[in-house]
Amino acid sequence: YGSIDSTTVGQYQYEIDWDTSGVSVGTHTLTAVATDWSLPFPPGNTQTSDPVTVDVGPAYPTISLTSPQSYTFVRGTTQISATTTSADNPSTVQVAVDGSTVPSTVSGSSVSASWDTTKVSDGTHTITATITDARSETATSSSTVTVDNTPPTTSILSPTPGSFATGTLAASAHASDAYGVKSVQFEIDGNPVGSALTSPDTSGGYTYSSTLSLSGLSSGTHTLTDVATDNAGNTTTSTGVSFTIGYAPPTVSITSPLAYTFAHGTVTVTAGVTGGTPPDSVQLLVDGKASGSPQTSGYSFSW
Repeated sequence: YGSIDSTTVGQYQYEIDWDTSGVSVGTHTLTAVATDWSLPFPPGNTQTSDPVTVDVGPAYPTISLTSPQSYTFVRGTTQISATTTSADNPSTVQVAVDGSTVPSTVSGSSVSASWDTTKVSDGTHTITATITDARSETATSSSTVTVDNTPPTTSILSPTPGSFATGTLAASAHASDAYGVKSVQFEIDGNPVGSALTSPDTSGGYTYSSTLSLSGLSSGTHTLTDVATDNAGNTTTSTGVSFTIGYAPPTVSITSPLAYTFAHGTVTVTAGVTGGTPPDSVQLLVDGKASGSPQTSGYSFSW
């Protein structure tokens, strides 16, 4: 093609312009033949380059999946998006999941499709987008995602139902999910309390604990729940546990004398009280009848 070129454009480099305007659209093979000045000349020694295949015509189409990205979680109805280029129209675009076509819409260079992930099993799936131009040249883009439509499981571990608390509440919950728990948020009466917990108490564990402030909450009965969210965004709210802000009812026990011992004369009877809202009033009963006056401290009686 063209004239023999004997003038370099750089060290060991030669350049011959190729006018492709009169060449048919499609693939062509280029080679270069180099001839040295060896005698006798001509012909000299020659060497033919390895062939290079080029395509004369419009640029090949391109397509790029923009959403969802590979290695992300999806659930419910997921939007699939892609962008394209095509120098030779009309072109067609096909979106598929695991080889099954998903209806798509093309608007200019944008491609969109809605994928109902509830119709496939939880786990790994491959999204593929393919563009084909008027010359049947194609380009493909794909992403691998994890479908998770199963919400996590969760339950309150503490406090136990009917517990009493003042000032703060020690709360813990169990939360687990096949693909990981993203966060656990405690709620009192449906309102978030404290920060969302993003990691369990121990690495690889399933227990999430926090000390919750009860400031601003009225005395009386309240309900503690937790909301567990997995990495796909599924949520589960635990069964509520009822607790009371305030002091637990008092409990009293006789610490002296001990049961089944002997007594005579004047005996000192002592009692211990736990819980309740101070001050406590303690009355000694002998065979069910009051003995002496009620005590509000010390709880020591002479019988």
